[in-house]
Amino acid sequence: MAMRRLSASPSPPNSSSSPRGPKRIKRPHSFPADQAVQDSSQTIIMTCPKLSDAAKIRFAGGIQTVPDIEHDLDQLRDRRLQARENSFFIPPQAKPTLQSSDDTLFPLMETTLEFLSGSGQVLLLLGDSGGGKSTFSLELEHTLWMAYKRGGPIPLYINLPAIDEPSQDLIAKQLRHHSFLEEQIQDLMLYRQFIAICDGYDESQLKTNLHSTNQFNQPGQWMVKVVVSCRSQYLGSDYRSRFQPQSSNHYVRAAPERMLEAVIAPFSRELIELYVEQYVKNPPAHQNVQNRPVWTYEEYMEKLTKVPKLMELVSNPFLLALSLKVLPDIIDSKKDLSALRITRVQLYDGFVKHWLDVNKVRLESSTLSDSERRAFDSILDDSFLRRGVQFQKDLAAAIFKEQAGNPV
Repeated sequence: MAMRRLSASPSPPNSSSSPRGPKRIKRPHSFPADQAVQDSSQTIIMTCPKLSDAAKIRFAGGIQTVPDIEHDLDQLRDRRLQARENSFFIPPQAKPTLQSSDDTLFPLMETTLEFLSGSGQVLLLLGDSGGGKSTFSLELEHTLWMAYKRGGPIPLYINLPAIDEPSQDLIAKQLRHHSFLEEQIQDLMLYRQFIAICDGYDESQLKTNLHSTNQFNQPGQWMVKVVVSCRSQYLGSDYRSRFQPQSSNHYVRAAPERMLEAVIAPFSRELIELYVEQYVKNPPAHQNVQNRPVWTYEEYMEKLTKVPKLMELVSNPFLLALSLKVLPDIIDSKKDLSALRITRVQLYDGFVKHWLDVNKVRLESSTLSDSERRAFDSILDDSFLRRGVQFQKDLAAAIFKEQAGNPV
């Protein structure tokens, strides 16, 4: 049973709690017996080995506080669910290891949810660049928030590259990012369980074991199950030690049986067809630029199957998404499709042009200041597309130089 917290500083006699703040119950000073009970309770609390020093200090006063954590968790849940309102998701398949054959495939979402409901602590999610790791991580968070019940495990999506030194105090840093108070963070650490969905281990250039350095599931620390994604090419041959959970037994360093590995497989023909079907039903996904006609499912599948090796290329989910956006611009319907050759570079170039066209239309219909309108008109006169492409090249070169070739 969770103990209620005591505040070190009493509130004014007529103060009332805000919807966000803690509820305060003032103890009458005219009951010696009640004071004796309080003194006895504080003696027990101050000797409790589970509580941190900061927590014990808050128990030292005579006011009982119950931070309204669930209210803020409900708000966080609403924000995170709203962020994926217009997205669609095709459940991917995965295999147990990088060396496993394709006949070992399993449904990734179902297996992940089953793993999280058991005694496992770390799920390592591997895959190629653009293979769908981030999309899956966000959909997993969405699924867990949809199923969330008050008092249950709290899903927390963490973009690792956005966290300063994620090897220490990871959960608290993400909660601060979501504007939780320090007192709430202390309560959450002591009494609640989390599912930390850590995306982009490779993009953070990490080499450490996040489970060990953050002391997850150790006495008095955060109770956490971890899902961590990483690009397959980033890891060497002996990578499992970077992710295996730390055992609570001081005589045993790691607990490999509490770790599951999953490697996202490329999209099959069936999943590609399902993705295209969902794409054409989702208007925000295929914005109509310069009155370009929107292709039907049959038109997309004809191009994907008849252009040589294009189906193999779009088995990568990111390249599939790019292809559906830019193929209407790249392919003339009168061309002989069997003679076409489409490369990754063409898809990337087509996407850049598509992105610039979309934003050109957006700026033309936006309310701009006089100086902004003059600048925009001068870019239009000098070719919006050419200037946009050149700016992106210059920016990419500057970032590469600033980062000394390392990822941002």
